Amino acid sequence: MTAFQTALFDKADRALRSAAAAVGLGDSETAVNRSYYACFYAAQAALDAQGERPRTHRGTHGRFRAHYVTTGLVSEQVGRTLPHAAQVRERADYDAFAVTDLSAATDLLADADRFVEAARRVTAST
Repeated sequence: MTAFQTALFDKADRALRSAAAAVGLGDSETAVNRSYYACFYAAQAALDAQGERPRTHRGTHGRFRAHYVTTGLVSEQVGRTLPHAAQVRERADYDAFAVTDLSAATDLLADADRFVEAARRVTAST
């Protein structure tokens, strides 16, 4: 793994720890935000292993899917985590009236943890 990829996985791991702490505090919005960014950083690291550095979140989602989900290297279920987390995060971050259930945030954190580990696995095998 390159230094850049390692740095991104370090960020992903810190984001997961922050999300878990936020769940413990009952702060579902922060937990959702940090869970999404854990996935995003991990996806960036995995794409860097393919020689790609998309400039947008949407580009990262699409290229991760093309390289890893469509090819079967990451399961469809795990692959859905990144766009789902993005949707939940956008609602939590930008909709003043949105209420994010703590159990949903906890579930998203578990999904994000699985996503990061899958991304770490495919990055290490590249």
